[in-house]
Amino acid sequence: LASFNSGVVTLNHEEEFWSSRSNQRKRTRFLPPKQRTIRPSIDSAEASFLFDSRLLNSQDNTYLRGYFQSWKYFAEVGEEIKERVVKLSSPSKWYLETLDSLRTGPPWIAVHMRIGNYVSHPGMGVAGEKYYRRAFRLLEQMGLAGMKIVVFSYSPEVAAGSSVFANRPGVDFFQSQENSDPIETLLLMSEASGLVMGNSTYSWWAAYLRQSTNRPVIYPRPWLD
Repeated sequence: LASFNSGVVTLNHEEEFWSSRSNQRKRTRFLPPKQRTIRPSIDSAEASFLFDSRLLNSQDNTYLRGYFQSWKYFAEVGEEIKERVVKLSSPSKWYLETLDSLRTGPPWIAVHMRIGNYVSHPGMGVAGEKYYRRAFRLLEQMGLAGMKIVVFSYSPEVAAGSSVFANRPGVDFFQSQENSDPIETLLLMSEASGLVMGNSTYSWWAAYLRQSTNRPVIYPRPWLD
């Protein structure tokens, strides 16, 4: 959960990797003890960024490679996933204090700007300023004009320089605590009364974890399903 946009590691020299005892331990440390020496006998890769139904029928002992970004992969256990993710076992003091501040304050809109490596990532790009301006106009049409805006971004200094926020009052740029757990920032974003997503599964999860018919969620098109 620390990096939803990171794919499963792919290896150019899998034979050498699996022959290494130290790497074998690293790859299997989360398996039950009786399974930790099992080596995958089948290699199966996701066909694209889209949902690949073939993978749902994978045999046991299959090594899966891909990004697995579609909700369809876990649709049958979606509610269980939500329950587990939102219950932090050891929340930090910073998280609890920030959560209390957000919950006791006025309603607010979360705006996620996914910048970082998307700027140079082939085929990804970023949602541009035109998209965010249209999103703000849509929020105004919904009667949400003037609501506090909290901008979430891995590159807050870049987001703050966007002309989208020039002369717009009530805008805060969220600053996560240094070395904080990204899942805590994600859960804080999910507390918003409304959400303007970036083209990122990170803000998708913020919308998904606390779905509500009373909360507007705006997302860019096209969206990979």
